[in-house]
Amino acid sequence: MPWTYGIHSVETLLDDAPETVQELWLVQSRRPGDARTRVLDRAREMGIRFRLVTDQQLRGAVGEVTHQGVAARVLEFDYTPEEALLVRPGRSLIVVLDEVQDPHNLGSIMRSACAFGATGVVIPRHRAATVTAAVRKVAAGAASRLPVARVVNVARFLEQAKSAGFWTYGAVVEEGTAAWDVDFADRTVLVLGSEGKGLRPAVRAGCDVAVTLPMEGVESLNVSVAAGMFLYEWRRALAKKSIDTP
Repeated sequence: MPWTYGIHSVETLLDDAPETVQELWLVQSRRPGDARTRVLDRAREMGIRFRLVTDQQLRGAVGEVTHQGVAARVLEFDYTPEEALLVRPGRSLIVVLDEVQDPHNLGSIMRSACAFGATGVVIPRHRAATVTAAVRKVAAGAASRLPVARVVNVARFLEQAKSAGFWTYGAVVEEGTAAWDVDFADRTVLVLGSEGKGLRPAVRAGCDVAVTLPMEGVESLNVSVAAGMFLYEWRRALAKKSIDTP
């Protein structure tokens, strides 16, 4: 059974998905009213099973991570069926990650996607980071608020998205339209490639529009940084459409 750790991550779970929490482990605080005491009080109020442990015991369970004295044993992450993302009516943004392998990047992108109003994230079943305790920690609550789907074939998913009325935009380093010049469709799929190689050829070929972030002095940005900038441009374009629409 996996773990989620860190004050904010655990509190978000208690807010959004308490039914997934099987047991809390806490290093008891000697300071009344601090964050760990707050989590413990909530666990008691909600009838969630908890265990007071030493720091060594907690590290033995979750590893050498920044756990902040709080961890929750949770059910396996509940991935959303890919079809559920495609049938959502109205304006929608799905972020597709083509073999992003760093858990920190996945968590950071999920957090940005949630912050800017994306309706879901799609990751491949193979050769890609999955939603783990480390990802949940970086995502800072987004893992319990943002649907995440796993697909066997990213290129095939893009074809399914087009059939459902989405336009697909592939993030590239060069030879693309500047993100701030793109009039994003109401139903958008934003595709970002892996840390080293970017979009695979078959995935890039499946994108309707190539979009880029013109830069000076560096060749590329970390994928999570780039994702945040593309998401901001999508949100800005959405706000402009709302203003321009009578």
